Amino acid sequence: MENTAYREYILGAKMKVKLKNINDKLSSNQNYCGLKLEDWTALNQGKKVELSVVPKLIKKQVEEVKSASSSKGGK
Repeated sequence: MENTAYREYILGAKMKVKLKNINDKLSSNQNYCGLKLEDWTALNQGKKVELSVVPKLIKKQVEEVKSASSSKGGK
């Protein structure tokens, strides 16, 4: 049976995400959790990255970063 763990995604518009817990690093197993190497590295460094799809493997480890203007409704 084929392993489809990192082919299952949460689809949506592009969003900025970051690790929920900086001490809980993403594993490099399974092809960097389905991320590009640059995005995987940035997340593990505590940076925010913009993704159009969040791999199912990491959805519990990341959270969406809301922009300040969207929470205030803008002008």
